[in-house]
Amino acid sequence: MHEKAKDSGGRKLSYKEELELQALPEQIETLEATLGEVQTELSDPDFYKRPQDEIADAQRRLQELEQRLNEHYARWEELAQRES
Repeated sequence: MHEKAKDSGGRKLSYKEELELQALPEQIETLEATLGEVQTELSDPDFYKRPQDEIADAQRRLQELEQRLNEHYARWEELAQRES
């Protein structure tokens, strides 16, 4: 999906891309809030008294959220540049 948009150069946004651009700020806000919750959980010293698999799951979730957030920011920047 994103590769096609990158290959298209300076063409205008499609209707679907315009909707995606409009939705991205809210999606980013939600990801940031969730990321903050996971970071707060991981910063609690008692968290590390939990079973190892729970700790690993939370760390993996943190990495996944950070990756998704970075992808959303990159997509937002790409669409915003093409919009202008």
